[in-house]
Amino acid sequence: MGQPRGRSRGARRSQRSEGLNRMRAENYQERKVEIEGWPVNLSSYEADGVFHCKADNVSPGAALARTRGATREEAEQKAIERARELLSRTRRQNV
Repeated sequence: MGQPRGRSRGARRSQRSEGLNRMRAENYQERKVEIEGWPVNLSSYEADGVFHCKADNVSPGAALARTRGATREEAEQKAIERARELLSRTRRQNV
């Protein structure tokens, strides 16, 4: 019970990863913008001809939106719109 059955762990890993089609990210870009008074980090990159963008709240680092588009501008605009929608509903505490 609990004994290995013929193959090492490394052999299993390499066997599993042989059939995987690995995606390669290119044109990575990161910038900070302000949306609804909140600092937001926009990260975008291109993979397999599609641009991906992630908007996250800078201080806690929580992801607000993950979007895709044919161009970087389209993906970023979608992420900004979604982040604006979410952040406009967020209340700030007066400290």
